[in-house]
Amino acid sequence: MSTNLNTEIRKAFSGWPLVLNCQSNGANQDKESVCWWFQQNNQTYLIPSNNATLAIIEKANLTLLTVSPEISGYHFICGYQERALRRFEIKVMLCNDDDPCNGRGNCLTYQNDKIAPIVYCKCKDKYFGTFCTEHIPIQSFVKMTIVGCLIATFLLATAAYAFLTTVSKHMLQKKLKKRI
Repeated sequence: MSTNLNTEIRKAFSGWPLVLNCQSNGANQDKESVCWWFQQNNQTYLIPSNNATLAIIEKANLTLLTVSPEISGYHFICGYQERALRRFEIKVMLCNDDDPCNGRGNCLTYQNDKIAPIVYCKCKDKYFGTFCTEHIPIQSFVKMTIVGCLIATFLLATAAYAFLTTVSKHMLQKKLKKRI
């Protein structure tokens, strides 16, 4: 196996799944099979396609079910027959590494003996999502609420006016019939 491959760094947060995609130019990914290997301490191991406890191979994707700090620095290599190989280096992120919360929350780590530490965020107001990437735009929400209330008030006033006009016409007609 060639050792002078270009390496793509893939950052992943501890405790979360990671999907690696082995797209290859010119490969028919539905018909051609892809092979996956991993390297540790200069040893290369084939990842069996029927092992679903740590990873799942589906077409060109390798899904690592739970990323743990222990695999930081591992290389995952994929390739199609007679095509260039691709190599991914995994960098597992914890709270003390890059800011997974994007400055919009506090990074926390849930520790459990049975699984990898899970990195997650406690988001500040107006932000949500696993890593505080979603934003609630309060200003546009307030504007939409005001516009909605104005429309509802206008519709209610129009309905009340139509009702009162109909009732008053009906009463006038009754009075006119009594006079006749």
